[in-house]
Amino acid sequence: EDALAQVERKLSKAQRAEVRKMTPAQLLTRFESLNDKHRSEQVLDEIGAWLEGKSAPKPGSNDWCGAKYLQGTARRKLRDHTAAARSFEAFLDACKGHRDTVTALFSGARSAWTAHDDVRALRWFERVWKEFASHSFADDSLVYAARIHEEAGRHEASRKLLAFQIERFPKGDMLADAHWQLFHRDFAAGRYARAVAYADKVKQSGEDTLYTRGRLSYFRARALEEQGKRKVAAAGFIALLDEAPPGALVLLAGD
Repeated sequence: EDALAQVERKLSKAQRAEVRKMTPAQLLTRFESLNDKHRSEQVLDEIGAWLEGKSAPKPGSNDWCGAKYLQGTARRKLRDHTAAARSFEAFLDACKGHRDTVTALFSGARSAWTAHDDVRALRWFERVWKEFASHSFADDSLVYAARIHEEAGRHEASRKLLAFQIERFPKGDMLADAHWQLFHRDFAAGRYARAVAYADKVKQSGEDTLYTRGRLSYFRARALEEQGKRKVAAAGFIALLDEAPPGALVLLAGD
């Protein structure tokens, strides 16, 4: 039982009724607190009752927008992505210029993608990187949009987005993902010479975590091995062993 429930349990019925007589700002704070405590079903019940009650805020008002945004996040937590996308769409249609617009676009796009609504997901991801180019979600949105196109068989559209992402955000935290997607498509398809050529032209891979560090170099060596170029491949594996700090793939290189 969390602290909020403990406090409410100690109140009389009259006191609990007073607690419910909150200002809109207090209600939104309460909804956010409940959502943070993973009580999303309660959040949805209370938001629904408020928006349909006599004291409901006017659609498009700051309070209404705050409630619709929290409704979307609560539905995402419950993995009801179709409903979450609807809440975010209502928010985006009515709440122009709201401070949570970029998060609503990004979260809504991810929910729409999960719900197999690729058209809406692509539209919202595109708005993120075009309207909020300096936000940390911008390069993520490009990579995710590229994945949607790739999964749908639109390989050239996907490639162009990834190339643009690498050019536009050369120091972004999704750089390694973009390079890996472009490299791995050739590697997985058995186009080993093209995979090696791609790895050779990468100047900054962005691989700086335990599980990505050295990834391109390792699979470049694997691609060379598949082409029968064992001596060159072995040199690539050995070079990985000397990397500092080492990544997880150094264990495979040692084999």
